[in-house]
Amino acid sequence: MHTFWINRNYKYTDDKKEYTGTILKEGEFHWSYDETYTRRCGGSFSWHFGTYFCHVIVELGGGDGNDDIEISIGIPYIVSVWFHHTLPSWIVKRLPQHTYSFRGRDGKIHAGSYAEEREISFRIHSWALWWLIWMDDNEWKNTDSKWRRGSFHIDDVILGRRKYLCENIGEPIHSYVHMLEGEYPVVLQKQRQTWWRNRWSGWPFRMVRESFDVRCSCGIPFPGKGTMSYNCDDDGLFGTAFDVETPEEACVNFGDVVLEYRKQYGSQQCRDEPWKQSAQERIREYETHLAEKRNQVGVDSDSTPKQSDNLKKIR
Repeated sequence: MHTFWINRNYKYTDDKKEYTGTILKEGEFHWSYDETYTRRCGGSFSWHFGTYFCHVIVELGGGDGNDDIEISIGIPYIVSVWFHHTLPSWIVKRLPQHTYSFRGRDGKIHAGSYAEEREISFRIHSWALWWLIWMDDNEWKNTDSKWRRGSFHIDDVILGRRKYLCENIGEPIHSYVHMLEGEYPVVLQKQRQTWWRNRWSGWPFRMVRESFDVRCSCGIPFPGKGTMSYNCDDDGLFGTAFDVETPEEACVNFGDVVLEYRKQYGSQQCRDEPWKQSAQERIREYETHLAEKRNQVGVDSDSTPKQSDNLKKIR
């Protein structure tokens, strides 16, 4: 059997790990062993004193291999504990199975299956009680029974449901965001957003926000995050909102956000130098793509027979 401990009281300073507390406050204990020659089992026990969690969870069929059991109890302001362990094979086989098929290297279709996760849990957070009775927490269907998957919102019962209203103030404003590689056209719209409760429309449950919504059709580019295969290419900021008094401030803030993204996902040099593509080139590419898309829609609509033509042919 192999065992090890982890102290979770740490933070990173200049890419260096620094411990900030003892393992007795927050830590983990892991163990692993071989159940058979082909199956490796193990588990863990973790704890955290002084948390805000409030829950009771029993989960079967979870984990990376869909063969774990998790038992967790959270007492607010006191302690939360989690226990994980690999389930015996005979229990995993008796859980609901999800079947699938795939084409192997030999060109033949093969079938497989894995255990579906089942959970019994009660959680209290966000002023609501949430429950699952032998359901899969990873999926939701509109046919699920409310007594098996549901919630009870205490604040909605007392104060009423939340309401939201967004109003446009004045006409849209056309302006530009100045970057080192050129100017990008943007459209600004001043808005007033209001949140309130159905049974309590005044203070303290009423919040009003006035802001400028800034939209850039072509997007101002910055490097992609690079954390997944789909976000390695260049990205762009196409719209956001700012709580400022004037459109000029909103345009300046829009450009500052792009610069921060260029520094965060690129480098300081990427932030301080013009983008590799000028603003005019990016705008032309966007307009060309938009025109091609409109032409494609026009061709598809022209090639599709009209209903009146079909009626004539039927007659």
